[in-house]
Amino acid sequence: MRSMFFDVNCMIGQRFSYENTIFKDGKALLKIMDNKGIDRALVFHSLAKENFIDEGNLEVVKEAESSERLLPCWVVMPHYSGECRSPEEIVKAMSVANVKAVRIFPEYHRIKLYTWIWEELFSRLEAFKIPVLIDFSNIGWSQEIDWDGINNTCSSFPNLPVILLRQGQVADRYIYYLLDRHRNLYLETSYYQVNDGIYSIVQRFGAERLIFGTGIPVFQPDCPMSALLYSGISEKDFEKIAGKNLENLLKGVRFDDLV
Repeated sequence: MRSMFFDVNCMIGQRFSYENTIFKDGKALLKIMDNKGIDRALVFHSLAKENFIDEGNLEVVKEAESSERLLPCWVVMPHYSGECRSPEEIVKAMSVANVKAVRIFPEYHRIKLYTWIWEELFSRLEAFKIPVLIDFSNIGWSQEIDWDGINNTCSSFPNLPVILLRQGQVADRYIYYLLDRHRNLYLETSYYQVNDGIYSIVQRFGAERLIFGTGIPVFQPDCPMSALLYSGISEKDFEKIAGKNLENLLKGVRFDDLV
């Protein structure tokens, strides 16, 4: 029986894809998922990234309602400038819409990972164990990850699941330190191109710390899929990374105590 691929890193909305076609909605994403053998996807909307946060978050919920294979992820930021709802309002709205993950863009939105600016939001998300996907992509192709900010975030909010996206090729020099000290840190695999990197992390830290992602539609999914398929890990560990780890994190979100 083939293992499930559950992609943590997908986008819908107006954007040129790697196939040079306009990628407008969930149907376009599902078409690529069918072609590549991806079963489910956690998706955010491009409008939300482009500073139309409420509109984009509403649209991604609508798109996700069209297929149980698509799970919505909301884009959030600190609320002090009035560009986003308050943490209490965000979590209540997530509960109503059945949204169980959020995504932040510290570089693109130009909000550094200073604990004091994120504390109110992260504390509220931590109370419900809502995973936070951290995306350091900027307007261009380059990115500079704030490793000090990642370390401080994981230390200050130890029960907050933190998923670092597209951490790059030389990240081991930081990642091994962080994984050793923070049980709440997880790595998405789409840009982890270290030789035997997946195998080595599984051996040292366990398969539970890695989560499969592709970056569709901005990036081609074949490379991250092949990297996992040919990583040399056991079938059980493969199943965890390909889908079980993300599934378990989302199942861990509980809105029962929301007041």
